Amino acid sequence: MIKLNILIVRKEGLTHDEFAEHWRTKHLDTVKAPPSARKYMRRYLQSHPTGDTLPVTPSSKFDGIAEVWFDSVDDVKAFFASSDYIESISPDEEGFIDGEKTELLITNEIAVFE
Repeated sequence: MIKLNILIVRKEGLTHDEFAEHWRTKHLDTVKAPPSARKYMRRYLQSHPTGDTLPVTPSSKFDGIAEVWFDSVDDVKAFFASSDYIESISPDEEGFIDGEKTELLITNEIAVFE
């Protein structure tokens, strides 16, 4: 199983609350609707920051983290190349995500505690 971690920075001009509301509602509906989402995605989580910080680290530059599980890297690539992503999901992302500052990280999980 492959996990795509998307470390999201909101688009300039949006408040964090505006960003979070869009991501939780409209974008979630946009992601769930197309057939390619069910074909390729195995799990999708949104992690919204609490606003709390720890004394050992500064606050994050990211506004949230999306975690998306796929069976393989080929499935990740196929999803992002699909017409569903290109025609509906990507245009929605462009309205609330800063693509230049957002980071992607493809990972394998190693479970330490379960």
